[in-house]
Amino acid sequence: MPGIKDKMTGLLSKLRGDKPVALDVVRKDDGTEARREVTIAQLKEGYGEVVGTMQAIRGHLDDQKVRQDRMEQMLSGLPEVLRAVPEAARTQTQLVKAIGAHLETQSAATGQLTEAIHGLSNNSRKQDQTLEGIAEHLVEERETKRELNTSVLSLNAAMEGVEASNLAARDALAASREEAQRREERLVQMHQRGQRNNTLMLVFAAALFLAVIAAGIWLVSTGALTLPAAPASG
Repeated sequence: MPGIKDKMTGLLSKLRGDKPVALDVVRKDDGTEARREVTIAQLKEGYGEVVGTMQAIRGHLDDQKVRQDRMEQMLSGLPEVLRAVPEAARTQTQLVKAIGAHLETQSAATGQLTEAIHGLSNNSRKQDQTLEGIAEHLVEERETKRELNTSVLSLNAAMEGVEASNLAARDALAASREEAQRREERLVQMHQRGQRNNTLMLVFAAALFLAVIAAGIWLVSTGALTLPAAPASG
């Protein structure tokens, strides 16, 4: 890691004395003791940095091991993935073909829809014209119905007059029928009386004829009436 490399480089530089140590050193006349103290301070600082660096390296190694384990797990499943790649490629190819066919179908459907929309627009204009014609026809039909209603009212009034005339004619016809029936009854009565009179006259004539015959027979039988002799033949 770049951070660990920088720390190691800085540590080695300090140990070699390449970089100055930021310490407030009290310079004494004895230069050897001063250098010793500086060296001790550098060693302490370097030790602390080494400890920190080792801890960082250990953490980095732990992280690296975890990453390596994960990588091994991923690589262990790689053969199956590689075996599935051709099938996935075929599936993707089929999917691409299906998508292409779907797009072609959708394009054709879009063209049909466009034509249908144009046809619908034309049909809408035709429907508007048809509706206008229907509206005009309805207006004419309304006028015709109004005239028909007026004619029906007039016809109803005329029919009422005809009905009144029919009632009057029926009453007159009933009166005429009753009068004719009364006349017929009188004629029947007169005919019946005439037949009775004729019968009586026939009976009287027959009785008179029988009486005359009986009287003649009686007179002849008593000799009171003599019949003339028949003339002799020459």
